[in-house]
Amino acid sequence: MTGRRRGGSPAASEPLRYRIGAHRPKMTGGSGGSGHTPTQREEDSMYTTRLAAALSGATVRQLAYWRRDTGTGPLLTPEYGTSPRALYSYRDVVALRICVRLRKETSLQRVRRSVAHLHQVAPDLHLASHQLKSAGPTIVWLTEDGDYIDTVERPGHMGIRVVMEEVLRAFTTADGRKVPDLRTPARGLSIDDEVRGGYPVVAGTRIPYDTIASLAQDGLGAAEIIDLYPSVTRDGIRGALDLAELVGLPEPQSA
Repeated sequence: MTGRRRGGSPAASEPLRYRIGAHRPKMTGGSGGSGHTPTQREEDSMYTTRLAAALSGATVRQLAYWRRDTGTGPLLTPEYGTSPRALYSYRDVVALRICVRLRKETSLQRVRRSVAHLHQVAPDLHLASHQLKSAGPTIVWLTEDGDYIDTVERPGHMGIRVVMEEVLRAFTTADGRKVPDLRTPARGLSIDDEVRGGYPVVAGTRIPYDTIASLAQDGLGAAEIIDLYPSVTRDGIRGALDLAELVGLPEPQSA
C-alpha cells in the first residue's frame, strides 16, 4: 500500500478512496460555501455527495436538483461549497433527511415554500436547526420558544407539534430504499456532531469509517486492522464495509 491516511495510518490507493468517498480536496469557499479556507477539522468532516445521499435518503440526482435555484433559491446549498464539487456538512445531512422525510409525505413545492419561509424569518439559522413535520396541506415548524408555526398554507400562524427524534431514526423512502439511523448508520459505527464534526466513525473512537473500509478493501484482515487500531472492533470493521457498500450502490433510475 502507498500513501498515508488521517492520523498517519496506512492508506489505500487513490482510486479506492474516491470510490468510498474518503478523499476530500482542499476548498477555498465557492458557491454556497462558507467563503473561507476550511480548517483541518472541517476538511475531516466533509461529506461527499454520495455519502450525503447514502445517509440522507436523497439520490445524487435529487441533491443536484435541490442545489439549483428554481425561483425561491436552492432547497439546500452544501455548507462547504459546490466548486470544484459539492461537499456537505453533518448538519447539511440532517437537513437533507428532514427534506427527504417531508418529500415522502408532501410535494416538493410545499417543501421549497416552507424552506423559503424559514429563510425569511430565521435567515441566520441552518435548516438542520429547525424541527419540521408535514401536517396535511401544510408543513409546521416547532420554534425554539415551543410554538408550532404553519410555514406553507398560513405562514406565521400556529400549527401542531413535531418531534426531531423522527428525523434521525431509520426510515424507508417513497421508492422503497432503506435509510439508516443517522446516529448508528451501521453496526459498530456511530455519528455524533461533537465527534469529527459529525462524520461517520467506528463506535467509541474518532477513526473515520472510510479509513477502516479502505484497509479492509485493500486486503487487510480483521486481525491486522485491529493490530493497527486496537480500539476498532470486528463489528466496526463489518459496519465500515457495510456503509462503504451503501455509499457505492448504483443510483435508482428515477429521482
